[in-house]
Amino acid sequence: MEYVDVVNAFIKEIADKNYESIYNNGHANAGVNGPYRFVDTPVRNSGHWLIITSYLWKITREERYKELAFHLANYIVDEQKKTSSGAIECMTGERFDHLNGLIGQAWTIEALVYAYEVFRKKEYLDTAVEIFYSQKFDEKNCLWERVEITGENIGFDYTLNHQVWFACAGLMLLGNLNDDTIHKQVYGFLKRLNEQYFDIYSNGLIKHYGTMKNPQVRPLSFRIKRSIKDLLLPLRYKDPNRFDSKVLEKGYHLFELYGYAVIHQYYPNYELFKTEKFKKALKYGMDLNKLNRVFNIKPVLGGANDGLTRMNKFAYAYNSPAFEYPLIEYCFTGKISENMASELIDLQKKLTYDKTTGKLARFNYDPETLTARIYECIRLCDLINNTRS
Repeated sequence: MEYVDVVNAFIKEIADKNYESIYNNGHANAGVNGPYRFVDTPVRNSGHWLIITSYLWKITREERYKELAFHLANYIVDEQKKTSSGAIECMTGERFDHLNGLIGQAWTIEALVYAYEVFRKKEYLDTAVEIFYSQKFDEKNCLWERVEITGENIGFDYTLNHQVWFACAGLMLLGNLNDDTIHKQVYGFLKRLNEQYFDIYSNGLIKHYGTMKNPQVRPLSFRIKRSIKDLLLPLRYKDPNRFDSKVLEKGYHLFELYGYAVIHQYYPNYELFKTEKFKKALKYGMDLNKLNRVFNIKPVLGGANDGLTRMNKFAYAYNSPAFEYPLIEYCFTGKISENMASELIDLQKKLTYDKTTGKLARFNYDPETLTARIYECIRLCDLINNTRS
């Protein structure tokens, strides 16, 4: 089977097994932001499922998918109307912000724009524009600041992929409307991203915060206490990931490149893509055999039942290479390795899929979100389908 057929069959299987519960709730089940285990609202996963159901209606013309897509879109539009700032609430609690940073807003814009492109309901596009404008662009630094659902400015989002994804959301909007302000912000950021913010380690691994300030650095006293605690913990209880300070960046590398692949769709001649730095990052990400060794999936495939501590928790358990690698390959090489792409889907199933529930429920902290993230495959399916038509 070709890649698109493999993906379509898997997405449809998952959608059909989860359809009733989502339809009855009027929205998707909330997740916990993957391994971070924050308290999400249903907004993020509803956005991902909005793309899934819109796509399934597009390829099958089955009215039930259209009906569910309308339910999900209406839920998102209604949730956005509840805030005073125009942003949408993606998280609850006080451990983080209520936005899920810029990326929470970007994912919602992505979903609404996709639904607009499929169904041409202007309300979806208008809501997406309002969400974009809820966040403040700083012209001096060419970065977006986070504006809470209350209207409070809580400062820059220093996670570089969040800034990149918000720029992607702007490009998606610009694909459907003319807006000089959005254009100026997006291309201002992209220029500075190339000139200053994008950065890698010597081996090509992308730095999670680029050259921006890292707000996550803990005080020295905290790090000393953590080190002592680790030394006193018996070896058999240790998480192998804890010995690797770059485990997060390794698990995020393909997700970082996926964002740049989205940019490539709209801006293929972007200067960053011509730099040696980016080419080195791309080379690092294209060595999938090496990445799979880094992700430590072999013990799980061999039957180990402690996959949560064996595997990199930010890779197949959250940022799945099965969903992200094929798009990166297609955008930056102009082709897709059909066998490898299909084998990746099979690998994802072996590692995480529970056929009984129709969820990617094994060896991860957030089955609801990981299951919804199969939507990432749809971008490539659309590109391939468009070249065929």
